[in-house]
Formats: sequence, structure tokens, C-alpha cells
Amino acid sequence: MEIFEKRLTEWALQRRRRFASIEELTQEYLQSRATVRWVAGAHELMARSVLRKSPDGNGYVLVCDPENEASIYAQAMTLNLWPRASEFGGPMKLIGCDPNMKASASTGPANRALGTEGGYDYCFVAGTGHLLQIEKPQECARLTVDFLAQYSLA
Repeated sequence: MEIFEKRLTEWALQRRRRFASIEELTQEYLQSRATVRWVAGAHELMARSVLRKSPDGNGYVLVCDPENEASIYAQAMTLNLWPRASEFGGPMKLIGCDPNMKASASTGPANRALGTEGGYDYCFVAGTGHLLQIEKPQECARLTVDFLAQYSLA
């Protein structure tokens, strides 16, 4: 995960800041290997979400500056964001991306290790990468609702 976070940090710093239109970023997302599994329509929605009109009136700029995004990734590894499941004081489930996918991010194996080592009720969504909620949103929602129903919370 440390290597993955460092790559994300470097990637964010190289990220383009300006776009002529929302459609321009939408097309980049549609052509990206990292976003190929997103559900139809998600590419445009994401572009609309991460862009705002440029203050100078010339096209669009990222809502989050690349330096801020890189800082978030860099800081992620310094924080203890994942206590043991038992420390939450209630039922907890970890739904991760597919740890068995070839050429995917290290988040799948890291989620599996976290689930096992942290005592989480863990499962994964087959055929998904790091952004599983955008790739298979209905399956993620179903797993969440099923878990909540086990505890009469749905």
C-alpha cells in the first residue's frame, strides 16, 4: 500500500489542472485504463464533480488542486485509519475490491489483509478495482443492505 500511495501522490502532482470543457475530461476518463470498468454515465458525472468553471473565465479547473490531492495521498500512510473491527463498538463489515484481479492496484490484497488481520467481516466484489462503488454500485449496495439487514438496520 505504501508503494501504491506513493504512486498516487506522484500521479496527482502530474495531473492536468485545466480543461476546455467537461466533455474533455469525460473523454479522458472514457479512454483511461483505470476507469474502463465504471458504469455507463459515471465518467461524465465524475468530470462534472471534479471540475468547476475557471475563475478567469477560460474553461474549467480541478476543484481540488493537484498539490492538495497529493498531500491527502501522502498523509494517508501516516495515519492509523483502520483500528481493529472490535474497537468500533458495533457490527462492522469491510467490502473491498477484488484481491485476485491481475494488474490491479494493491488495494485488493491490502483490503483482504486488513479484513483478516483486523478481525473484520470481510468480503470483496469480484471483478472490481479500487473504485468498486463506481464499477459495480448495485453489488456494493446489495452487500451493504444485506449486512445491515443481519442486524435489523436495513
